[in-house]
Amino acid sequence: MISCLQVLLSIPELNYFFLYKKYKKPDQKTLICDDFSDFISFYKYFQKTHQTCIELPSSIYKICHSLVQKDVMNDSEEFLILFLKSIQEELKTKINNKMNNNNKEKETDIDKLWMNYRNNNNSFIDGLFTGLIRSTVICNSCKNETYNFEPFMDLSVQIPKKDKSVLQCLNEYFSYENLDCNYHCEKCKLNTSVSLI
Repeated sequence: MISCLQVLLSIPELNYFFLYKKYKKPDQKTLICDDFSDFISFYKYFQKTHQTCIELPSSIYKICHSLVQKDVMNDSEEFLILFLKSIQEELKTKINNKMNNNNKEKETDIDKLWMNYRNNNNSFIDGLFTGLIRSTVICNSCKNETYNFEPFMDLSVQIPKKDKSVLQCLNEYFSYENLDCNYHCEKCKLNTSVSLI
């Protein structure tokens, strides 16, 4: 929990947005946002006074603990996503229409899909942390391509033991992969293996 909050405190745009309460709108309940704003303010005060020991305010502590289930192990990534999504829910200004993930639109329509997602998920958190990933399933029999578009807030990129840059790890994450599976192709109607990009 502490490590996630430290990560969030290192993002200047996020700090500015909450510190100066840019999220405030009339008749909108923003309990988590208010507590997070107070936490940033509290942290900035301790930073200015050069105090090394910072105690977590009880309000943010309670909210953080309310996001995780009792006796369930959560890692930092899971907690961070839960925390960001709880803020995101408070900041949404429109009712969310779910995007169809199994979309067969062509690659050129990704901009339209992204705009559709952003119109329905237009919080500050979405703008700062969310992206749209496209995966392509290629039938190894007829080479038919099926596209899948999915919003993401994080990517689980493998970090190998040997020295590699973040860019190299991302290139490996998005590399071509052969899957030996029993995929039913809608075009050729065969059960076949596929390639995934």
